[in-house]
Amino acid sequence: MKIVSIMWNSYVPALREVAAAEGIDCIAYPIRALDDDPIEREKAIADLRGADAALLYWTTNRVWDELEREIREIGTHVPLICVGYDPSRWALSTVPNEVVTTCYSYLTYNGTENLRNLLLYIAQEIGGRDTTPALPSALPWQGIYHPDAPGPFFTPEEYLAWYPVKNRPFVGLLLSRVAWVTGNCAIEDDLIRSLEEEGLAVIPAFTYAVRDDTIGSFGMADVIQEYFLPPRGPGISAVIKCISFMLGA
Repeated sequence: MKIVSIMWNSYVPALREVAAAEGIDCIAYPIRALDDDPIEREKAIADLRGADAALLYWTTNRVWDELEREIREIGTHVPLICVGYDPSRWALSTVPNEVVTTCYSYLTYNGTENLRNLLLYIAQEIGGRDTTPALPSALPWQGIYHPDAPGPFFTPEEYLAWYPVKNRPFVGLLLSRVAWVTGNCAIEDDLIRSLEEEGLAVIPAFTYAVRDDTIGSFGMADVIQEYFLPPRGPGISAVIKCISFMLGA
């Protein structure tokens, strides 16, 4: 079975990795690459035309306006799963609603195992593969991360009890939840270690970035208040934001 995906950039490496591990033919295009390269856009459309299933994560990138006409035509003969923040785009999907909502749950929770089970689910539901994927598994929307810690912390008190660096000025670091759940934190890890080598203490928090009370996710401003500032947090001298969203989101 051949699955072709156009996806939020940070999802692509993990999607390719789990596809290779499961023996699934998955071609995944990061949307930013299509923004910048018309030749890459033509390749993506050609691959979509020959796919057994198409998985699209519709973002705010303007290139989708150029792709929409071809995508609608492709959906007439290729099973199409289209999700994204804008629910109106879900209507482009040509598979049952249950399949679309389940795929969106896998993508929203994210993480290697959810992406693995997403591809297995598509292979089962659309490709008829004999497999039993696990249901979407909830993962934390925010928390405190450190590359040397055995796992995430969910209160600043827990982190500060573990953190080996004391009596130094603190820097708050905001990192993407996607980076954390996919294990793609190499840049953040280097930054944390560099700051510590300069004699600073770091409190790195991952966040979904957007406040959504229905799922329990904090916005970035909430994370700063809850994790970085007194009375619960240590107080910080600076914030470094490794997320493209506006801080007030």
